[in-house]
Amino acid sequence: HWRYPAEAAFRWPGFEDNDQYQLKSHDLNQLLATVDYAVIDARPRIVSRPASELRPRQHWVDLEHSRMRQTMLPLNESPLAAASTGGRMRKSEQGPPKPLFNASTWWHAPPADALLTAVIPQKQRFRDSRPDLDLVLLPDEDGEQAVLHRVADRRDWRPGQSPYIEVERSEHKPLDDALVQGERIQPWGVTDYLQALRALAEEMGQPLMEIARRFGAVSVPAPQEGAPTGWRSHPALGFVKRR
Repeated sequence: HWRYPAEAAFRWPGFEDNDQYQLKSHDLNQLLATVDYAVIDARPRIVSRPASELRPRQHWVDLEHSRMRQTMLPLNESPLAAASTGGRMRKSEQGPPKPLFNASTWWHAPPADALLTAVIPQKQRFRDSRPDLDLVLLPDEDGEQAVLHRVADRRDWRPGQSPYIEVERSEHKPLDDALVQGERIQPWGVTDYLQALRALAEEMGQPLMEIARRFGAVSVPAPQEGAPTGWRSHPALGFVKRR
């Protein structure tokens, strides 16, 4: 900014350019509201507002949201123009429509029936996938502890026999919370599994065990023949093979 004050400064990294997305100032006191930095987290990045309320030339956070909209969403006009004119172009500015291409063209323009679906990857796999093993964390009788179960292969299911085989003691080692915490460091989000299950069960009006069977399952790579079995896990990190 100091060497070239008339040019874009926030570019490597950053979303500013020397065209329609150039900031009117590079003073962070003007570009950032107090709420943007009072707590250092991802909220300014993920909480957006309607395009007509964005001010990408005056507000650093709005600049990023405008550029992401331009890159990812279907475009009928420039997001900057929409933000500066309340979403409408003045009649004197209208001209022949120009084709606008971005990431949304991949699913928005023809052919749009098979490009961003899971069908093609299933037919044309590009990774060496090994057989998966299904695990599920089910609540105990009191609903106070989550117990790891292995889901038996459907070919081995027997009438009247539960497909859930408890492996909590033999194959599971939960990781202590202290291993994922430090000074001013802690997992972000809700990591209490049973608390989340209870809230979901109450919201959906279904038994806790049924909710756990539906939403508490995870697929892990099946152990290779001769390799030790078992997993370590933490709600914030997921599962990893125990060595």
